[in-house]
Amino acid sequence: MGEAWSWKRSVNLIIEQFTAYSPQLGQMAERAFRDKWIDALPRAGKDSNGICLPQCGDESRILVNYTPVFKTAIYKS
Repeated sequence: MGEAWSWKRSVNLIIEQFTAYSPQLGQMAERAFRDKWIDALPRAGKDSNGICLPQCGDESRILVNYTPVFKTAIYKS
């Protein structure tokens, strides 16, 4: 299965990859994590796929299920 990836390490990877593609997108990712737009806690009844729901202005809500596996971290980014 490979080494476990902490939430913090996964967040840093996502922000790094988004920033490499577009600094503006990287800033949006930082804001999404900072302002808690992301619901990442797996729980019963929650779909395992990711979804992004637009809100007011430039805000979104992101529903994903975090697991401490690199494949999951890279897939989400």
